[in-house]
Amino acid sequence: MRAGAALAALIAVVAFAAPAAAHLATGTIVRGSNCTYPWRSTHTSASTTRATDICAGHAYVRAYGINSNDDVVNTGWFGSASYAAVSSSTHLNGVYFTTTNHKGCSTCDYNIISH
Repeated sequence: MRAGAALAALIAVVAFAAPAAAHLATGTIVRGSNCTYPWRSTHTSASTTRATDICAGHAYVRAYGINSNDDVVNTGWFGSASYAAVSSSTHLNGVYFTTTNHKGCSTCDYNIISH
């Protein structure tokens, strides 16, 4: 019976272990000939940066996750003239990001990054 108890304890540890290391994705949105918006995204944070001041558009980011009730939740769009960021701990009560969106202006199309 000792082996059975050890196996049950091991299964419990595996079932409640932390998720694997966060998937890191990076890229750059290019608008026009001189406007770039580098972005970065993991399971727990995401950001978009306006790399040059000559660009008219702001940096925008939002993230989605699935909470413990299996509801899809999102941060809504965060935008700033130079840098926009969201974190799962601050903006989604610790829910890991499943998808992030990044764009370089309020009316622009956005990149979809899946985790």
